[in-house]
Amino acid sequence: MNKGKDIDIIFPLKSINTQATGPATEETIKNNINNTFIIDPQGFYGKSYILENGKVLESYLYFKKGYYSRDAGLCREDLIVLQPFQTIHHSINFNKNNRAVYQYAAPNRYEEIINLLITNITQLF
Repeated sequence: MNKGKDIDIIFPLKSINTQATGPATEETIKNNINNTFIIDPQGFYGKSYILENGKVLESYLYFKKGYYSRDAGLCREDLIVLQPFQTIHHSINFNKNNRAVYQYAAPNRYEEIINLLITNITQLF
C-alpha cells in the first residue's frame, strides 16, 4: 500500500466476505526499518468504491457522521506505536470519508477499491 519500503500494510482478504459476522478484519502492519512509527488507524483518507462482480455498486444510502474527538487518554489507547522491525495485526479504516451503506447478495463477489489520499503515519526520531 505504501510507496516507500519503511512500512508494509497487508490486507488479508482478496474479497469482502458478505457472510462474516465475527470480529473486524485485521491488517498485517510490518515495520521494515529501525525507526518507531505512530499510526492513527482512523486517520486514513481516500476515495473508495465497491465492485459487485467487477462492476461499480451504487450505495444503498449514506449515513451522517459526526466529529470524532478523543482526549489524551483515549488517544493513547487508539494510536498504534509500531516499534522497529515489529509486525502486528490491527484493524484499520482505510477511508474515513466513506459514509456509504451497501446491500450485498450472498452469491455475488465484492471487492473494495481504495485510493489513499492522506495517511496518518508519523515517524519518531
